[in-house]
Amino acid sequence: MTDNDPDSGSRRWHWPDPAQRLVPQSVEDARWFRVVSNTLYLFAAVFLIRAVFQMPTINDGSDFIPIWDAVQRYTSGEAVYNEDYSTEAPHYLWSPGATALLSPIALLGDFDLARRVLLLLGAACILASLYLCIRMITAHLTSQLMAVAVIATFAPAEPVVSTLVLTNINGFLLLLMVLLVLMSLSDVSDRHAWSQGGERSGESSGEHSGGHRLRHLLLRRRTLIGGLVLGLAVTIKPQFGVLAFIPLVSGQLVLLVIAGLVVIGLFAIGWLTMNTPMDYVDNLLPYLGEPRSYANGSISGIALNLGWNSTVEYLCLAALLAVTVAAVVLLWRWRFSDPVMWAFSTLGVLFVAIIMSSGLHQAYYCMWLLPMAVTVLCRRSPMHNPVMWLAFFIFMTSTHWPVGEIPVLPEVFGNLQTVAWLAVPFATVWWAVAERRRDTADC
Repeated sequence: MTDNDPDSGSRRWHWPDPAQRLVPQSVEDARWFRVVSNTLYLFAAVFLIRAVFQMPTINDGSDFIPIWDAVQRYTSGEAVYNEDYSTEAPHYLWSPGATALLSPIALLGDFDLARRVLLLLGAACILASLYLCIRMITAHLTSQLMAVAVIATFAPAEPVVSTLVLTNINGFLLLLMVLLVLMSLSDVSDRHAWSQGGERSGESSGEHSGGHRLRHLLLRRRTLIGGLVLGLAVTIKPQFGVLAFIPLVSGQLVLLVIAGLVVIGLFAIGWLTMNTPMDYVDNLLPYLGEPRSYANGSISGIALNLGWNSTVEYLCLAALLAVTVAAVVLLWRWRFSDPVMWAFSTLGVLFVAIIMSSGLHQAYYCMWLLPMAVTVLCRRSPMHNPVMWLAFFIFMTSTHWPVGEIPVLPEVFGNLQTVAWLAVPFATVWWAVAERRRDTADC
């Protein structure tokens, strides 16, 4: 059995072979190729400098202000969740566990310094995420592909530029997402780890063998890192619980247990070290439980703004759920033949579902669809569907379309980002069905 055999229980994925080339050597040696490569590097550097150093000067970091204020209140022993949540100003929305994680920011002492440090670290996390996504797919032309990725993500208005301008932690979450997939795909199942532990003990049975099995099961480096990464991500943003789908279906339950312990531990630390922690339950959770009526592209937000009745809203949510399930099921066939494409595409679809069905969707949330976009480099990917390209263009450029007085169109084009997000699972199903039909026809 091979490592990609689903019955082997071994790793499903290894780093790509550098010998696998995307273009012939003769193309790389051509003068025009070197000219194009150098041009890409130049433009990538320009857009990177623009996004990191120039664009943030147009905003005072409106997403960072509530974070800074909250960690200052937390470290000084004041109540953290004492804001007026009826206003439209940016609010601090993180849990006690996330507050404990973010509290070291207060040690920097100065708002401008802290914002600059967070901004630079966020940009570094985004760059690292893009590189890892590319490197997980191919080992050839990584520098040129990285330049293309930087241009494609740092040039548009969303999500990178807005994340850096507003200065939030979405870039950190993107890196945690990519690291979780990397750890999970390169790890083995718990069942296989248990059997490996028995083989390494040199005993076929007995207490000695059982001890080795248990130790090997619990102390796998990738499992520990993956559990820590998942726990940190869920602590910061509970919607990142969808990441658990990858280790869950991969039989990596120990990783999930570690993640759960991390979440519980951080929440307990934050709760026990916070002044009036019940404010989190009494003040913030009710606010998070209601869709807000401004800057909200979720289905609930659109329903609120357009005055839909509950029946229409629930039908839209049911349709999204059904298409999401169909997309996840149809992508399953590539779980072993192309695990990177499968993982990033499946998570992209799940993120669309969880965000669009929650109480809040914002434009820069498409940050977490970027790994799915990078799968365009795979031999097969939903990103090969032109509808996907159109959807990504819409929610990365935030284009506004003039529609005049034409009926219905103002509602559609005024919420075009929502339409683009909802198109992702539909386009995935369309592509997967077309691929299945194509394979059937070739047989």
